[in-house]
Amino acid sequence: MESHWQIGAGSTVLIFDDRWIPHPTSFKVLTPNLCEEDFWLVSFVLSRIGGMRLCRKILWKEDADIVLSISTSYRFRDDTFCCHYTHDGEYTVKSGYKVGMNIECSIICLISMGNGFDWKRIWRINLPTKIKVFIWKTCHDWLPTMVSLARRKIHADGLCLLCANSYETTTHVLWGCKKLKKIQSRYGVLRDCSSAKNLDFNDLFSMCVVRLENDELSLLCIVFWRIWFFEKPGASWQRYAGLGKCC
Repeated sequence: MESHWQIGAGSTVLIFDDRWIPHPTSFKVLTPNLCEEDFWLVSFVLSRIGGMRLCRKILWKEDADIVLSISTSYRFRDDTFCCHYTHDGEYTVKSGYKVGMNIECSIICLISMGNGFDWKRIWRINLPTKIKVFIWKTCHDWLPTMVSLARRKIHADGLCLLCANSYETTTHVLWGCKKLKKIQSRYGVLRDCSSAKNLDFNDLFSMCVVRLENDELSLLCIVFWRIWFFEKPGASWQRYAGLGKCC
């Protein structure tokens, strides 16, 4: 579905539940709902009085920047549901066919790439089964990171417990956290990729699979596994000395 709300007065659109952010393909805010209220009206966030401050408070910076760039209707125009991939927002059979073809091509590409890489290669690598299963779960976003817990309404603000400066996504906790720089510096193939910390973990790992030989890839899987199980908050950071030896 490639349609979303076009904001008019913003009085009928729910911030966390509805599709209204001009951010394909989900068109939803990335921020989990950490508010006690069941929902927030877009019109409340976009209001001139206190709207900017409230927006920055409840939404992540990426979402807040987009929201604050949206202009509301001073004539209280109704919110309308529109098609994203047409100039006038009207759905037609032609536009539907075009979107459908793009989706089909994307599916074919994903199938041919195997979600970015060949999982058979991972299963064949000389690694303990528990580490292979961990990597599989990680690529499917199954780790209980702070962001994941926040999305499930479990008490958490989503912040990384190690650096307290960024939201703890899978990529952040296994790669992007500044506390991991010592380990990160040992992997030149990723050190040279300045945008790695902004990638989805599945995309990050896909890049590793493509660029690394089996022995390097095995080592990286072990590092990811050890970071999650031994270097999380509550474990001694002195263990990095031992981790450095295996790198």
